Amino acid sequence: MKQRVLAERYARALLMLGTEEKSTERLQDELRRFAKVVALEPRLLKILSYRELSKKKKEDLMKDLSLKLYLSPEIQNFFKLLLARGRMELFPSILEAFEAFVREVENVVIARVQVAEEQSAKPLLGDLKKALERMTSKKVEFKIEEDKSLIGGLKVRVGDTIYDASIAGELERIKENWI
Repeated sequence: MKQRVLAERYARALLMLGTEEKSTERLQDELRRFAKVVALEPRLLKILSYRELSKKKKEDLMKDLSLKLYLSPEIQNFFKLLLARGRMELFPSILEAFEAFVREVENVVIARVQVAEEQSAKPLLGDLKKALERMTSKKVEFKIEEDKSLIGGLKVRVGDTIYDASIAGELERIKENWI
């Protein structure tokens, strides 16, 4: 809980900086680039969090990464702050919170779409997006997941609302009505 609250504070501060400088998209892009490096080398955050490793070595490592990733001075200073406060392990949570705040500001909602086969659902996504945007009055971004248990059709989750247009869901409703 405390970790999430801290991550949200850092994310909100970054959002304020990005909003003031009209650079939110650039900041988000730079954070995502760093996240890709972390995904490729998960030990990186642990290394940057080691108390035994000198502050100078951590700063040098971050400086090298910043140069290779073309990170702006704002993001470099942000990482210096995280290093100085021993909070590098919060980075994934900070990125998640930052992206959620950006979506909120830009009036965007994530629709998690489960389909039996991703390729068969592609033709439906255009119409589905229009319908969801009309229903939510927000821009819609999709996160698509395959779930073979659906048999066919799809299941969409927007926030706390689930729309089940799957064959498995329909069979379950028929079963409930018979009993």
